[in-house]
Amino acid sequence: MKVPATASFWRRFARRARSACALARAPEGLWLLTRMSVWALVLPVLKRTVPLATLARIMCSGSRSGRSNPERRRLIAALSGLIYSRYSMQSHCLERSLLLYRFLSKAAAEPRLVVGMVKTGKGWQGHAWVLVDGSPFDESPDALRKFCHVVVFSSGGRG
Repeated sequence: MKVPATASFWRRFARRARSACALARAPEGLWLLTRMSVWALVLPVLKRTVPLATLARIMCSGSRSGRSNPERRRLIAALSGLIYSRYSMQSHCLERSLLLYRFLSKAAAEPRLVVGMVKTGKGWQGHAWVLVDGSPFDESPDALRKFCHVVVFSSGGRG
């Protein structure tokens, strides 16, 4: 029996909702998921209408002072993975990286937003990722070696 597309959508939605609840056990985690989801809805429009340098400054605003919490970093990575799980990392890398950049900045992780390019047989390919403590955050360093850094935004939003 073929299941209607809407039923399949609701099964996936329920599975993601259960994952989100598990990740966001505390009210603080649920609040973080909500804020991240709102930004994820707005970023597709912003990345097409706001210059990248301005967008980087907007996304890193409100940095907290103090020490970065590794548990908070893991939660941010898990929630961004949940939000962008339906997309390939490559197709929405700028949105995902901007989201990570914002929430890692707020978590005092001092992230850097990197935009890189590589020439392939099909032309130029771009990619965006985040560095924390000089290492790629939630991405494979091997996959990023081929990219030449075009612009790097510091934890203060300056390129």
